[in-house]
Amino acid sequence: GDDPNKPVHLVIRYGGDPGALDRLAGLLDVLRADALATLKRTSGDVDGTGGARPADAAAVQRIADETVDAANVLCGLRAATERHAVLCDADHAWF
Repeated sequence: GDDPNKPVHLVIRYGGDPGALDRLAGLLDVLRADALATLKRTSGDVDGTGGARPADAAAVQRIADETVDAANVLCGLRAATERHAVLCDADHAWF
């Protein structure tokens, strides 16, 4: 059976890797497909109160959690890019 505590996807952590955004986009595509398939199975019930199986309701929560993780990675990427832009500013020559 489905284990509601088993992670479904690997969330990518950014470490200066230029391919991280492409992999993150791929992860988001997988999450979107999984969310759509799961919501079809539950008829839109996201918490189990409308008759969804507990495993499916747990899968919806895992997908939501992984989406938040992906958003946090994107926020980290944005912050790192903003810091880099400041360091590259003509008024800040760092050698």
